[in-house]
Amino acid sequence: MHLPAAYGAHPAPRTEAFYRPLSGLTPKWQVIAGIAAAADPAGGVESLRLFEAAAGRNAYAVATACGLGRHTTDEAEQAVRAMAAAADA
Repeated sequence: MHLPAAYGAHPAPRTEAFYRPLSGLTPKWQVIAGIAAAADPAGGVESLRLFEAAAGRNAYAVATACGLGRHTTDEAEQAVRAMAAAADA
């Protein structure tokens, strides 16, 4: 299940309180962390850490909040690099 955590062009929050509700997810679900933002690749690493800690599991995958369709080609490439940075951390 893809769980977007960012708001449009804004990066994902970096507070434990935002991610706390993830602790109630069914353990059987594979979760995709929608935390990557082209404008804040380093922040995605911290957001993923908070996401996974709250969910009590590793994310199945990392993605942007709403895909890449609203990005220019350059922004999409930056977003993909941000996803890779978070996933590799």
